[in-house]
Amino acid sequence: AVTVRGKSSAGLGDLSVPALSLANWPWLPIAPRVGGHKPPLLLAAPSVDVHHGEVELTINRSDMDHGGAIPFGRFQCSAAPGGNSAKSSDGSKMIVSGLDPSQSYTFSCNYANAYTPPGAAPGKFLVSAPSPSTAVVQPRVPAPTAPQIVAVKIDSGQVTVQVRVNDAFADLLLCDLEPAVADAGFDKQRTAPLQPRPDGPVDSTLQWQVTVNEVYWLSCKVRNTDRGRDPRSKWGPHSPPMKVSDMTTTAATTASLTTMDTATTAASTTTTAAAVPTTAKTTTKAAVST
Repeated sequence: AVTVRGKSSAGLGDLSVPALSLANWPWLPIAPRVGGHKPPLLLAAPSVDVHHGEVELTINRSDMDHGGAIPFGRFQCSAAPGGNSAKSSDGSKMIVSGLDPSQSYTFSCNYANAYTPPGAAPGKFLVSAPSPSTAVVQPRVPAPTAPQIVAVKIDSGQVTVQVRVNDAFADLLLCDLEPAVADAGFDKQRTAPLQPRPDGPVDSTLQWQVTVNEVYWLSCKVRNTDRGRDPRSKWGPHSPPMKVSDMTTTAATTASLTTMDTATTAASTTTTAAAVPTTAKTTTKAAVST
């Protein structure tokens, strides 16, 4: 910490408040001392974020003891087997790459602080023993989970679907709206790209133009290529099929659908009347005129 004080003909003034103190120093201040230094120590395994062919490791500073020296040095984490490694000055974003996605690995780290032992060459830091190893991990992207259909709205022949994706690494959403009666000309698929979202699930909205009074089946799935790292397309399972028809519309929407279908309903009634026997035809006509 740095302090200053003034001097005048009356003598020296009081010392200033230290520029760095226990309240604002990023590490606990260390008193100089003479004698040996204990080595730094990593008390816990690094946290692991698994990707395709690589992992990102992080050491929490609360999980280490810097050994009584000024805590400036470097972290290094290594894979076993293979020895692929990565370094960092602050314990974060140590990306160990070049890993085999079909191989299982563990990872451990060490820390070298800025203290040079007596008699050692300059730059020969005091190095910790290896940290505890991580659990066994495989650097392979897991298949994503099925998305959740949270809302469906039908309005004047337009279906709007709200889909919630919980997989943080999914990069593409695909939904199929399949007519119950086969229609080769119907464009059933919609897709939506997904951005990285570490803070939680994301909702996407998709739309179709549909035929009024027809029944459709809706299901969705998501793809996870680990933001392009995985050359293979990894699609998760479809969501459970959901029946979509104008029977699920609101009162206002139903009214607009009925208005749109008035001419069609009248035409179908007349056709039905012409097709039935004479006795039934009279009944049908009476019902229509009424």
